[in-house]
Amino acid sequence: MFDGLQRWLSLILFGTAERDAKIQRHLDLQNRLAEIDIRLKDVAASIELHPDLLREQVSLLVGKVTVLAAGAQATDAALSNQHGAMANEVNAILNTVIPVRHSVAALEMRLSELNAAQQQSGIDTLLARSAELVGTLSNSQATSLSRQGEMANEVNAILNVVLPLQQRILALETRIDGLDRAMTDARAFDQAHNMLLARSTLALTSRRADPSSGAKVVATNPLPTASLQAQMTAFKAAAPNNFEAWYKAYVAGVEEGQRTPEGNLSHEGHIGAGYFRMFINVHARGRILDVGCGPLPLPAYLVDCPLESLAGIDPQDPHMPHPFAFAKTFAETIPWPAASFDTVVVATSLDHVYLLDKALAEIKRVLAPGGRLLLWTALLQSTPSYDPYGPAFEPPDQYHLFHPGLNWFYELFRSDYHLIERLPTVSSAEFVAFERIGSR
Repeated sequence: MFDGLQRWLSLILFGTAERDAKIQRHLDLQNRLAEIDIRLKDVAASIELHPDLLREQVSLLVGKVTVLAAGAQATDAALSNQHGAMANEVNAILNTVIPVRHSVAALEMRLSELNAAQQQSGIDTLLARSAELVGTLSNSQATSLSRQGEMANEVNAILNVVLPLQQRILALETRIDGLDRAMTDARAFDQAHNMLLARSTLALTSRRADPSSGAKVVATNPLPTASLQAQMTAFKAAAPNNFEAWYKAYVAGVEEGQRTPEGNLSHEGHIGAGYFRMFINVHARGRILDVGCGPLPLPAYLVDCPLESLAGIDPQDPHMPHPFAFAKTFAETIPWPAASFDTVVVATSLDHVYLLDKALAEIKRVLAPGGRLLLWTALLQSTPSYDPYGPAFEPPDQYHLFHPGLNWFYELFRSDYHLIERLPTVSSAEFVAFERIGSR
């Protein structure tokens, strides 16, 4: 059927080409007639000028035109006949093609329906399979989740046992490390203590064996001084921003000392006081001033010193009268003339003063050139430098405005003293011996 259709289409195309060629020849004839008409008009114009000469030529041309016209009429008639025949052929072809087109359209529609049905069948199969897989997966997930829950409970139960054990192990390791460090420190301190004990014994023996030691060195009595209230008024005027915090810490310290006098570091039962006593025996000489001697009658670290060579200052009243020259005053005001002492002792009291620069200036003033400054002080690795004159700041605890730090404390003494000895001792504290330089 399609081969016959192609043959008919080929005949139609061939006939159309032949028709187009004939039409083109007809057009060419019309163009020639138009040219002849123009020439006739020209000839008519010439006739008026040369009538006899041109009549003959006109007759010849008229004959030719007659022949051409007859040929054109014959051509038109032939073309008309051919056009009619070709129209009949085209109608016959269309009568054959149109039913074929209808059949092709019907076949295409059926093919589309079959494809759609096949695709729908595949989709339905896939959907059914997917639903089956989803169900299987849901069951697997449910089983997996259930198992995961059981495993999580088991893991939590194990962790509840393991974590406390780990914490206890870490705590024990920390404790062991601390004990190791403490034992190391204790061994080192025992060695230093034994050495200090030997040196203290040797110093006391040498002093007693020296014939010149029989000459008494007497510390003079203090000069009149301002009352504590007047001194505190001056403190507040000089550094008002931190005065209230310092005064609160000062009162707390006084009250604590009155409640528990045995807790005072100058008490004979304090191990540090016994070590500092030996340190003083090694380094002290001549007239001795104790800055912050406390409320006990005689500090335990001074028991080996001749009483007549001793003097002390403290803002607290003693529980019993001191057996040495005493002035109730703060360290910022020491009521003795310049160079009155050969040794100044400061036992854990330097971190209680308010105007630290004033206190250190007073200590330097009353200490003779070449004299010894003996400190017992707690020292932390790093602390904020102390400045009571600046803005208000938060005290580190209820008894202190500052804690000395290794990062700044020793710089306070660099220009006025030579360092003789630093001896680490209990509770992050150090015993320090300085020698005052300069002639004034």
